Amino acid sequence: MACAQPWPVYDESKTVEAEVNMAVQVNGKLRGTVVIPMDSENEAAVEAALAEPKVKKFTDGADIVKTIVVRNKLVNIIAKPHK
Repeated sequence: MACAQPWPVYDESKTVEAEVNMAVQVNGKLRGTVVIPMDSENEAAVEAALAEPKVKKFTDGADIVKTIVVRNKLVNIIAKPHK
């Protein structure tokens, strides 16, 4: 009988996302998004951001001055034109 069955047990590991969608900014303006595994290292997030075609258009031929990573949320790339 269905009414005699035990209630299902809550498993918190099933509610945690495996991947995260991160915004990518170049010089403070949103230029794209990337999907990377949750809690990835900063270097992996920057690498994925620089590989994104929409972002690459703004960073090719530019010097990367600084990168700012807010874990699981944002990658901001500060670039200036190559002289």
